[in-house]
Amino acid sequence: MHLITLLAVCIAAVAASPETFEPSQRIVGGTVTTINQWPFQANVMAGSGNNFRQWCGGTIVNNRNILSAAHCVRAPTMNLGAHQMRLRLGSTWASSGGVVHNIRFKRCSLCDYHYGSSSYAFASWFNLGQ
Repeated sequence: MHLITLLAVCIAAVAASPETFEPSQRIVGGTVTTINQWPFQANVMAGSGNNFRQWCGGTIVNNRNILSAAHCVRAPTMNLGAHQMRLRLGSTWASSGGVVHNIRFKRCSLCDYHYGSSSYAFASWFNLGQ
């Protein structure tokens, strides 16, 4: 009898479970926005050839420089070169619109700061290519 009850509970639980998880392209709990509301936002993309995808965000500091987090370009398991990155500016969308820029120069400030067994990375600067 207990086995039949347990089996019935398991079947009911499986039948009541939500649909298969589908990952979202949006931030959980985020709200819809446009580049007009955040005109200083930059899309830092990583990849190679013609295949670049959104990797990190950045802030437009002036007409030549973008500020981003250092971990976007350097971490214990990777060190991205400028040729592996692009910047999309002026677009609401991660993969279309706006203007895509090559990165001419990349500098990582305080990337190798260590405190005890922890390592900290603070800022990376991108200079827009021609």
